[in-house]
Amino acid sequence: MVTAMRGAVGDGVTDVNTFVDQVRRNGERVHDMGVELAGMVEEVMALFPRFEAVTQAMREQASGADEITQSVTQLSQGADHTREALGEFNQATAQLTAAVQALQQEVAQFKVKN
Repeated sequence: MVTAMRGAVGDGVTDVNTFVDQVRRNGERVHDMGVELAGMVEEVMALFPRFEAVTQAMREQASGADEITQSVTQLSQGADHTREALGEFNQATAQLTAAVQALQQEVAQFKVKN
C-alpha cells in the first residue's frame, strides 16, 4: 500500500510538474504575444503622423481644386461678357457699314464740276 501511495504521489508530482511546465510555456507564449502586440501597436501609432500628413495634403488639394473651380467660373463669365461685347460690336459694325453705304449712295448723286 505504501508503494502504491508512493506511486500515486509520484504520479501526482509528475502531473503537477507537467502542469507547471505547461503553465510556464503558456505564460512565455502569452508574454511573446504581448511583445508582438506591443510592436504592432507601436507600428500603428507610427502611422498616425503619416495619416495626418495625407489628410492635410488632401485638404490642400481640395482647396486648390476649389480655387481652380472659381477661376474657371470667372473665365467662363469673362468669356460670356466678351461674346456679348463681340455681338454688340458686330451689330455696330453692320450699322456703320450700312450707314457708309447709304452715304456713298447719297454722295454718288452729287457731281462735282471742276
